[in-house]
Amino acid sequence: MVRYLLGRLAGALMVVFVISVVTFAIFQLAPRLTGANLAFFYTGKNTSEAQAAAVAQKFGFDRPLPEQYWTFMSGIVAGRDLSDGATEVHCAAPCLGYSFRQNRPVLEMIGEAFPVTLGLTVGAAVLWLLFGVASGVLSAVRRGSVFDRLATTVALVGVSVPEFFTGMLLIYLLTSGPAWLRWYPDGINYVAFTDDPVGWFVNMIPPWICLALLFAALYARLTRATMLETMGEDYVRTAWAKGLAPRVVIGRHGLRAALPRWSPSWGWTSARCSAARCSSRRCSASPAWAGWPTPPSPNRTYR
Repeated sequence: MVRYLLGRLAGALMVVFVISVVTFAIFQLAPRLTGANLAFFYTGKNTSEAQAAAVAQKFGFDRPLPEQYWTFMSGIVAGRDLSDGATEVHCAAPCLGYSFRQNRPVLEMIGEAFPVTLGLTVGAAVLWLLFGVASGVLSAVRRGSVFDRLATTVALVGVSVPEFFTGMLLIYLLTSGPAWLRWYPDGINYVAFTDDPVGWFVNMIPPWICLALLFAALYARLTRATMLETMGEDYVRTAWAKGLAPRVVIGRHGLRAALPRWSPSWGWTSARCSAARCSSRRCSASPAWAGWPTPPSPNRTYR
């Protein structure tokens, strides 16, 4: 058991290492392939060549890529000194970078956004699991029925429509739409859970729905497919032949066997949900849809 856990831990560390190398290479090599000067991404296009060269020297853009990668990774453990050419600061460990525009470490910005991101992801996950799995099971049990066709159509639409469009549509309908749908006439405004739990819950419902639509559709299709395959197994037919109650056959024998097939998807869908949250929040300036600092413009100032 210990050997297995150590092997899994080593594999996870290797994955993190490979991802960090690939991500670093993409952000460092892509501008170079287009002939762009990385310094201009931090100083702006109106910067002189001399100023850009000074910033490139401060950030270490003139050093070999392996050395730049090592500097960044070692800064996470030991901290590092950063400069935008005019101001020099010390970023204490763990240093993920420093925003000269907001004058604070990137780790602090992530920590500020994390509670909102966590609330959005967990709430949306509960919704997509409940409605996605339930509709998938009903579609499989009532295969070919009106409900099955309707659920398949809704799932197809949910997968096809991007979350940012769904977000804009929800904002319009709930704030400026028909009177019977105008449930948020004052806008969807984020309230911290510690300040007002009820207000937090009420204002989180629209972004939860926006994010859950996409993943509920995916889980509905996946659950339907696995349930159709499981319900055709010999042991399920035997359970029906013994006269067991439908809830026992479907829940204990059918659904239980189907759960392990889509439960591994929880990890990547949760990560995808966090990324989709960053897209859906662009539809509104409200932190209820945001929870993340304004994305860096081409004139970004952190590294």
